[in-house]
Amino acid sequence: MLSLAVLLTGCASVVSGGPVKDPTAPPLVAIANLKTLLVPLPEVKSTLDAPNLKVLQTGDTVSEATLTDGGVPSLPECLGVMYPARASAYAGSGYSGLQGQRLGEDPPTSEHVAIQVVVAFPTVGQAEDAFDTMHEAWDGCADRSLTTTFDAGVETFVIGEPVATDTTLTSVSTQVGGGGWACSRALGQKANVIVDVNACQLGATDQGERIMDEILRRIPS
Repeated sequence: MLSLAVLLTGCASVVSGGPVKDPTAPPLVAIANLKTLLVPLPEVKSTLDAPNLKVLQTGDTVSEATLTDGGVPSLPECLGVMYPARASAYAGSGYSGLQGQRLGEDPPTSEHVAIQVVVAFPTVGQAEDAFDTMHEAWDGCADRSLTTTFDAGVETFVIGEPVATDTTLTSVSTQVGGGGWACSRALGQKANVIVDVNACQLGATDQGERIMDEILRRIPS
C-alpha cells in the first residue's frame, strides 16, 4: 500500500507527516474581508462621472431568476453573462461567500447604474475553474439578444463580444431601443476571488472594466 507521503509527492512537501503550504501560493481572501475589496463610492463616482451616485443596495447572496429578484430571461444560459451575481452563473461552482453593491442616483432617475460584486472560493483552483466556465458562457452568448423580464418592466440587450485575457473578460452590451444606453461588463479572477462588475449609462465604454481593475488591484498577490 502506498504511504500518504508518497501520495502527496508533487503536491506539497511533507514534514512530520503533514503537508506544508506552498510559500509561493497567493494568500486567500477571507469572506470577512470581501467588503474591503469594493471600490469606495467617491472613486466610482469619478469613474462614471456621476456626482450624485449613491449606494442603493448591498447584499451577500446571488440573485435568483425571478420577476422580483434577478429577472426572468429569454436565454437562461446568458442571464449571468449580462448581469453580475446571478445564481445560474455560480451554480455548482462551490463559492463560499460574496459581497456586492448596487449604485445609482435616487429613483426614479437612472442616469447611471453600477453593480460591483466580489465572490470568494475555498481555493484558488475553484476560482480559476469558475472563471473558465463563465468564459465559455460569455463566448456562447456573444452577439445574442437577451430579453429579461422584471417586475418593473422588460429590457432587451444585444450582448457584446468579449475581449479576454487569461484572467479577465470585458464587453459592452447595448440596449435595444435604449437610445444609446449600454453596459460595460467585466469579470476577473485573482487568487480565490471572482470580480463581477456591470456599469451602465448612455454611451458606456470601459467603466465596468476600470472598476474591475481597481478591485483586482486591491486583492493581495
